[in-house]
Amino acid sequence: MFRRKLITILRNFGRAGEVIHCMKFTHQWLILTLMYLGLKECCPPFLCRTRTGKVIELNTFADVITVWVIFCRHEYSVPKGTKVVIDAGANIGVFSIYASLKNVDKIYAIEPFPETMLRLKINIDRNNLGSIVQTIELALAGDTGTRNMVLRGVGYSQSAALLSIDNPTGTQVKVSTLADFLTQIDCGEVDMLKLDIEGAEYEVFQSSSVETLRKIKSIFIEYHPSSSSIQNLASKERLFEKILSSGFELIRDSPFSINHGTAYFKRM
Repeated sequence: MFRRKLITILRNFGRAGEVIHCMKFTHQWLILTLMYLGLKECCPPFLCRTRTGKVIELNTFADVITVWVIFCRHEYSVPKGTKVVIDAGANIGVFSIYASLKNVDKIYAIEPFPETMLRLKINIDRNNLGSIVQTIELALAGDTGTRNMVLRGVGYSQSAALLSIDNPTGTQVKVSTLADFLTQIDCGEVDMLKLDIEGAEYEVFQSSSVETLRKIKSIFIEYHPSSSSIQNLASKERLFEKILSSGFELIRDSPFSINHGTAYFKRM
């Protein structure tokens, strides 16, 4: 039965390399793979235990996907020598936990949505990472103050997105420009900025000066097809142009569809 399940996975999946990474990541690799493929439901709370002793609570299919793309697909990597990381759009803390295994000194885990922040704190506390990971209830944006957020699509926390400045619906959250946030944490240079902020990346970068961006060594970003706040700026070309013109080189671009994918930039 075990062998039959494995053959089914490999035939339908087509990502044997990711399954191998999953096997290295957790002894629960088979059940995690089945959940990722939709062949088994995620029955919350499912405690995913890594081979390094970390525990991540998964409550939804979206949580399973998040763990998979970070630990099994390695959508984001942590450059050698990285000491300070900003995890913007930290969600339930999966990437922060991943980065904590890479000998970093400090991780600023930014998550604005209140319910998601509670889950983030639970995962960080459960793994005794309070000395490394600082959780901050905040969203990066093109302005500093407060904005409203809403859950898009099926309503998973991973889909929470900022609304336009004049939109009164949704949940009110604190927002900050990248420049103001860097001033707040006062850490000098940032080795790695990871962003998965559902379209707000456009306004974050367009509102950031070259001087601000040059304080960051590496940028890993998931770019999205649109942003409700600045739709006229929401294009991959304009986003990349801003980053490249600030003295970065594009190391890797992995598009999923038009204006949607992940990219890695390194400061020159």
